[in-house]
Amino acid sequence: MAASGLESRLKELQLPDEQVQFILTEWKRICIARRRDIGFILTGIGGGVMLLSFLLSLFMFQQGQSFKYVLYIFTFIGIVIAFKGLVDILGW
Repeated sequence: MAASGLESRLKELQLPDEQVQFILTEWKRICIARRRDIGFILTGIGGGVMLLSFLLSLFMFQQGQSFKYVLYIFTFIGIVIAFKGLVDILGW
């Protein structure tokens, strides 16, 4: 729900302006904290995917198989997930 929609619903309840502003501030703080937590989780998942890419390419190299597709595809996916997490952490 957008902040403007929440504000209009609170004003329909005829709450004082100070209380409406306090509720909006707390609501925004909770949304930012939740987004930051999701960002940390996504950054960890991205790092895990990149680690998996490294381990798979190392294993395939030891077996003498071609590892370039595994290396580049999993690394790219891991970087995209990690950057999405970093964007959520920084709040852009």
